[in-house]
Amino acid sequence: MNRTILWVVMLVALFAAPASYQSAQAQGYNYAEVLQKSMFFYYVQQSGPLSPNNPVTWRAESAMNDGSDVGHDLTGGWYDAGDHVKFGFPMAFTATLLAWGAHDYEAGYASANSLADIKEHLRFVNDYFIKCHTAPNEFYGQLGNGSDDHAWWGSAEVMPMARPAYKIDAANPGS
Repeated sequence: MNRTILWVVMLVALFAAPASYQSAQAQGYNYAEVLQKSMFFYYVQQSGPLSPNNPVTWRAESAMNDGSDVGHDLTGGWYDAGDHVKFGFPMAFTATLLAWGAHDYEAGYASANSLADIKEHLRFVNDYFIKCHTAPNEFYGQLGNGSDDHAWWGSAEVMPMARPAYKIDAANPGS
């Protein structure tokens, strides 16, 4: 009995998938709008002094003391996953994929009026990475403590907690 039900569910799923794909195509999604909203997301995630063309009216500079505990200016970059920690490796992965997409689909970004946005995002995040590389074989890979950050719910502009900088070097390996 259970096997029969399983087979029926699998067959229904198999035949329903092409129908849902066709209906999505028939609806005529506005991919330019999707791309523009994706670009907006990265403006929302900005940390430190905001980029000059940031259109997010409810955001202001934040985490302006990042790196002060180690004597470096580590402001900038993007917050991660809806919290206020900055993780270097996921940020680098994201920047890599954004750059690759912009390289391979530059015409698409241009036709969606998003080419200036993607260039601004890539400049913004790479300026941050340059700040994090403070010496040969030294990189600050994380700003903020996840436990402290997740215990506090509020906007990035008024974070009350300390934001330690975590260095990757020969004495503190990271991968």
